[in-house]
Amino acid sequence: MRWREAAWLLLAAGALAALIVGSVRSEIEKARERYAADVLHALAGHVALEMSRAVARGEDPRTWRFPLVGPGSGAPGVDASAGTPLAELLPDADWLTADPWGRSYAVVLAGIEQAPYPIALTAGPEGAPLDPARAPRRWTAPILWPLPE
Repeated sequence: MRWREAAWLLLAAGALAALIVGSVRSEIEKARERYAADVLHALAGHVALEMSRAVARGEDPRTWRFPLVGPGSGAPGVDASAGTPLAELLPDADWLTADPWGRSYAVVLAGIEQAPYPIALTAGPEGAPLDPARAPRRWTAPILWPLPE
């Protein structure tokens, strides 16, 4: 009789542990997603500020070599060798690391060819190619061009 009770207690404890572990894993993934979205919006703000500074210096940010790519294992669908590392553009951006899944944040040009606009992207947990037209909104942050001086 005692063995049967112990077996039931052990089974109940195992089920409870499985529920707790599943809940913790889910919360960890949600925290990663929130962190990536926060960094993405901070990156968009820093790039917009640097664009304004460039305009104040008499430069045109539209002449920058896009894509702008941050540290990490690469941004899927983005040719980093054709662009500029974000570390060159944002020398004080020690806070910018790879996204929580190890991939790079990137700033690419989106929109129509006659009027492209910069947009900050991350591939998210899926690692999808960084296509501004198909990327989920939560993994994008549009950046407005600064007004000319």
